[in-house]
Amino acid sequence: TSRSPFFFQPSSYPTGPEPAVTLAVDVNGDGRPDLITSDFDDATYPVGQGYVSVLIANADGSFQPHIDYPVGLGPDQMVTADFNRDGATDIVVLNLCGTDSSCLSGVPSTLSILLGNGDGTFQPSIDVSTGNQLYALISDDFNRDSKPDLASIQCSSDCTSAAVILLLGVGDGTFQSPLSIVSGTEPTGIGSGDFNKDQLADLAVTDDLGTVGVLLGNGDGTFKPQVSCPAGMYPLNVRAGDFNNDGSLDLVVADECDDPLCELGDGAISLLVNKGNGTFQAATSYLAPLDVHSLTLGDLNRDGNLDVAAAADGEETTLLGDGQGHLGQHTDYAGVYPANVAVADLNADGILDLGISNVFNSEVAVLHGRGDGVFDAVRVYQAGNVPQTFVVADFNGDGKLDVTVTNEQYDGYGAVGVLLGDGHGGFGNPAFMVAGDYPTGIVTGDFNRDGKLDLIVSNFGLTYTDATLSVFLGNGDGTFRLQPTSLYPNGYYPTELVAGDFNRDGKLDFAVTNQQGGSGQIGNVTVFMGNGDGTFRSGISYLTENTPSGMVQADFNNDGRVDLGVANARSDTISILLGNGDGSFQTHLDTEVYITPYTLATGDFNHDGKPDVAVPSYENQVLVLLGNGDGTFIRSLQSPQVNTPSGIAVGDFNQDGNDDLLVNSFFNQVGEKGGISLILGNGDGTFSLPRYYKAANSGYIVPADLNRDNSLDAIISSGVYGNNGLAVFLNEHGTFLRTSSSQNPSSFGQPVSFTTSVFASYQQSGLLPTGSVRFRDGGTLLATVPLIDGSASYTTSTLSVGSHSIKAEYAGDQNFNRNRTKPLVQTVTP
Repeated sequence: TSRSPFFFQPSSYPTGPEPAVTLAVDVNGDGRPDLITSDFDDATYPVGQGYVSVLIANADGSFQPHIDYPVGLGPDQMVTADFNRDGATDIVVLNLCGTDSSCLSGVPSTLSILLGNGDGTFQPSIDVSTGNQLYALISDDFNRDSKPDLASIQCSSDCTSAAVILLLGVGDGTFQSPLSIVSGTEPTGIGSGDFNKDQLADLAVTDDLGTVGVLLGNGDGTFKPQVSCPAGMYPLNVRAGDFNNDGSLDLVVADECDDPLCELGDGAISLLVNKGNGTFQAATSYLAPLDVHSLTLGDLNRDGNLDVAAAADGEETTLLGDGQGHLGQHTDYAGVYPANVAVADLNADGILDLGISNVFNSEVAVLHGRGDGVFDAVRVYQAGNVPQTFVVADFNGDGKLDVTVTNEQYDGYGAVGVLLGDGHGGFGNPAFMVAGDYPTGIVTGDFNRDGKLDLIVSNFGLTYTDATLSVFLGNGDGTFRLQPTSLYPNGYYPTELVAGDFNRDGKLDFAVTNQQGGSGQIGNVTVFMGNGDGTFRSGISYLTENTPSGMVQADFNNDGRVDLGVANARSDTISILLGNGDGSFQTHLDTEVYITPYTLATGDFNHDGKPDVAVPSYENQVLVLLGNGDGTFIRSLQSPQVNTPSGIAVGDFNQDGNDDLLVNSFFNQVGEKGGISLILGNGDGTFSLPRYYKAANSGYIVPADLNRDNSLDAIISSGVYGNNGLAVFLNEHGTFLRTSSSQNPSSFGQPVSFTTSVFASYQQSGLLPTGSVRFRDGGTLLATVPLIDGSASYTTSTLSVGSHSIKAEYAGDQNFNRNRTKPLVQTVTP
């Protein structure tokens, strides 16, 4: 069994409860950035005691346990500066709720001031009332007295209007009374910088009308009248930086959505290039994940140009700048409801890293940069608006796995998105096709026997009478054509689909679960016989128990015919419909499971040749049912414990010949939000303890070898619970093998050396494969050679005249799975 993790996870460090903001600042003067977070305990509804957590950096790039300092209620925004001019870093925290635990709209906020001692510790906070509720905070010197000031956004007493306010610093860690600068439409975010190069601090303010207003400073704490320009849909935040290297500060704005109704599943980042005088060109909008809100700037790929890092609802995102005032396509990474991103070199390697506030896990995750703008983290690929279920296959015939995913809504319609794979575990942008209302299930197969994969999609419907089934015939290039006539499922609320040759005529058929049957039935499965041309005969329905949801196919009674297994959510049963081999099915056989099953998976967990079933339960376990070979089951003596499992899949992830379980969860074992659990099978129907991997809440999970290293990876969808993407977990135990011949063709009797190099497919693991390689000529073992520095060589002069199929088989080790090369054809001439 492998000892290292199967899926990569960034380093993470506990903080106080629910960190809202993370800053990377050297607070103890050792030259290493430390981490500071603002946290609050929500054990008392709706908001509880707030804290500032300080994590001091170690020399090896790790961080010490957090030290917490109490502040006010609902701490949110936070800034650092030397507010009392003693040479030590101080902290000011904006407490949204002040001292009012009800935290109603408009309650007065407070500012907590923590004066630094210069050694990484801080004095107890001094709390200052602000008179009104504040919800943004920045620091700059707005009156040129060399004393750091504060700027914020202040609600009116009923929060129906707002104003930008200044709190001028006294220089001893205190501030003057707030000064109102501008009021009107509701501001949403605030930033500062010298926009007109007059050495005076200016302000930029976003508002709920989709504009950013620029207020040029007079240097005395007053400002010229605001000049506004469009800044995208629903701007939430603004930062200043020079994106075209002309010496003038440009503006970058986080936009919650990219469309007026937030229906397309995208957010945006807008870039406004400075004309050099404090006025700005029209905004250029760049797609980003939905609800992007926090912005941080830095040179992430060491090209001398400024880039953007941002936090969104369920992921972090980066956009690389080209130095000419443009941003590239966003790259996304999985997070657990990240609230904020800090950019700094956290491990002293000269490359910028990211520190992420993961709110629901009460931690800071550290994503180490590789120096090319890519970070060591789980990648997320955008897949439309609320992606649901998906299938993985090669839809364009290039030998690389692709994904087709159902979307709850795209541009006002249900849709299917196609993401073409790059063969390295990555995917391109989705191309969408309109489906029915609320598509929920999808299955693939060659339904018209043209050698190209097709799709069938179940559309849940807006109402129980709207349910349809959509048939998309594949063109073989990753595109599809929707058949003009929809099928009807003979029931209401169709969900799961499976495809198989149920009547053994060589033509693919399919079946769909309907959570309610027609004519008052509690639920059914409708079976459609394929005609082999992409059309189907009328569906025939078979009763199940209440609310059939998940479905699998297998030969549960070992008679050579396809059977169906169905999870019935509201009757706490699974139903087995034994196939007759002619496309019809027998009356369902039910097994009580008592665990509200919504889905199930099948495999042979005890190697007896009889299909078994695994059923996740919201009661924090996976029920394992061992098959008797007649469509009935006995309960395994062990049920793996997994918190709030929501989906399940089966695969052999460590290539030991035993079926393993991959389960996704709403919460993991220690109460953290979301993630997946890998449960390795022992081969006797029992399983090892779960291994947990963090991610945003997930809804659907599929194992597949995405980077062609002969090891199963995992894809999960998270659209309903945190983001609109597909998160890709690459298996760290895969390898790439490369075999070469010293002479090909060779002459009879001439020595020929075969060399096989073994590489870790996931280089970030830092591990080197060890063990041995077996060289074979067809089925004949030639030699077993140990790996030395990842390479093994075998020399022979005894190959006979003719063609030889030379294969290299890597045996694996404690960290890497077994693998083999494609045959190398060695030609030997007389």
